Formats: sequence, C-alpha cells, structure tokens
Amino acid sequence: MTLIHWLFGFWAVSAIAFVVFERFVPGERVWEPDEPWESVIVYGLLALFSPLIIIYFLFIVVIECSRIGWRWLISKLVWLEDDKRNTLIQLAEPWEPWEIDFTNPFIKSVRDLFLGPSVHRDDATADAVQAAICAGNALAIEIRADLEEAAVSAIMDITPALDTPLSVIDGGCGSTEPGSLLKAACVGTVAAVGIRELHKSRLAGSQTEVLHSMLARALTAWEVGQENIGHAPNPWLGNTHVCWAPGTLVGAKKSVANKLMEAFIMTGERTPEENAPYFARTIVSSLGFAVNPRTTNPQRSSILHQLGLGGGGAVLPESAINTVAERILEVDLFWPSYLEGKEVIW
Repeated sequence: MTLIHWLFGFWAVSAIAFVVFERFVPGERVWEPDEPWESVIVYGLLALFSPLIIIYFLFIVVIECSRIGWRWLISKLVWLEDDKRNTLIQLAEPWEPWEIDFTNPFIKSVRDLFLGPSVHRDDATADAVQAAICAGNALAIEIRADLEEAAVSAIMDITPALDTPLSVIDGGCGSTEPGSLLKAACVGTVAAVGIRELHKSRLAGSQTEVLHSMLARALTAWEVGQENIGHAPNPWLGNTHVCWAPGTLVGAKKSVANKLMEAFIMTGERTPEENAPYFARTIVSSLGFAVNPRTTNPQRSSILHQLGLGGGGAVLPESAINTVAERILEVDLFWPSYLEGKEVIW
C-alpha cells in the first residue's frame, strides 16, 4: 500500500470521525431536523474541506506528484548509463515515508482480519519458485525415464544427452552438474505453464504482470545466480516509449528457464494441448536430439539459437515426443489453487 492509499484512508476515517464526534459536542448542532438536506450538505462540506483534510491533500500533492515527476524526468535522461539512472530513481524512495509494510506478520494479520485473506507478492513469488523447482525436478525425472525407455526400444544410448550440463550454453551460468540442462528446461516449462494460466484467469488482478516479472527474475537468479540476472530494459528508445513484455531482462547471463517462460507467453491463444508438443520438442531439441523437419517451429529454433543449442543428433521416435507432451499436460497448475480466495497485496 503506497502513501496515497494510506492518506486516502486517513481522510475517510477522519471525515467519519468528524461527523460522529460532532454529535457529542455540547451547543448548537450542525444537523437541523427541519432542514435535513441542507444539514447533509453542510456535513459534507465540513468533512471535505476541513483544514486538516486540506493539509493532507496538499501533502499528497507535494509528495506523490513530486515523486512521479522525478521518476518521469529520470526516465527521459536516456544518455545516462543504467546504473546511474537506477541510483537516481532510488533517491526518490525515501519520499514515501509511511508505506505500510505488509511483510510484517502482525500488520498482515490485522489487515486480513478486516479485509479478508491475502498473500504478499514477495511471498507468492517465493512460493511459486519453490513449487516450480519441485515440480520441474519431478517432471525431469519422468521425462528422463520416458526417453530412456524409448531409446531402449530404438537401441540407442542417450545417457550423454540426458546428462548434458548447463555449461554447454555459451554465456550461461556454467554449471557442470550432469542433467542440469534438462532440469532447468523442465523448471522453466512448469513456471511458464503456471504464469500463462495466471495471465489467462487474471487471478492476481493488477499484480499479474508484476508477479510475472518477479517470477522471471527469481527463476533466472535460481539458474545463473542473483548477481547475474541483469536488469529491466530502458523504457525509452530515443524518443519512443517501449512497453517491454513482463520478465524482460537485459545484461543477464543466458537462462533456459527464462527463455522458455518468454516463449510460452508468446504462444498467444494456443490451447494447452497445442502448446505441449511445442515445448516437448523444444526440450528434446535442447538436449541435442534431432527433430522431424516437418515439425520445425521458427520460434523454437530462435530460442535454441539464442542459447547456442540445437538438434542434429539422434532422432527419437515420434512416440517419445508425444509422451513428453503428455507429461507437460499433466503438470499441476500452481496459481489457481494458491490464490483461491486470496488477494495479492504489496
């Protein structure tokens, strides 16, 4: 809750308190039973334009408008380097002195008591990341077993491909853990499936894009390290304002999970049944397996090219690809059950 919400609430409470306590003050009453409508107007004017309310509204104008103007001015300084621009933006943060900290358990419990169950977006992001990691690891185990079974039928040795580490990505995190590429791809797929459902259902309301961006940063940090996640792109390209997609990062090390999240959002209005084969082939191609040329997708090829990955190795049976797609369709959606009956706060 920002300063302007806090002060608006104060105005509402003080206006009501003024009307209530006026009834207990001895002497002539504002309320005249013979002139009810005139009394209502007088009450309203006194509540709206009392000196205390005017002072606080001026305070809102000075603080809020100055902060917004400061941020707008900084965004226009396109010649500044990103780190210097971010430093200037941080100077505006102390201008919001009374922002309520809903990460405090006591404050949150009081808020929930009066306004209903809620979840802070920081907590929601952390829970979503943990759920994606757990479900992604489970998905990787299932896909590995399915591909190994298909390889046995085709008399192929695919163990080296399944053990491909993230270090094969030029500009990635360099992890040499066997099988880390498959795990990261599965975690990204699980997160992408969930975030697309979040966009579709609008369960988080105005916080949907914010949660998307926070989840993208958190998953990228999980894969490449917090110090390597980069930053949000400059909203100004020359004199043109650009609305970047949620989760867009620049200056970061390459992340399989983040690229798959971007790709899943860009699949438009496709149904889950249409998306699953696409991502199944992307995961299989990232491990070095060849994909049937008739099913090659330009978007998938672009993702693999950006990561320095691609097929060209052994060709898996089409039934193996279908099995991986079925596994993706079986992924449990995190957000619908997690946000049921809750409001996302910040």
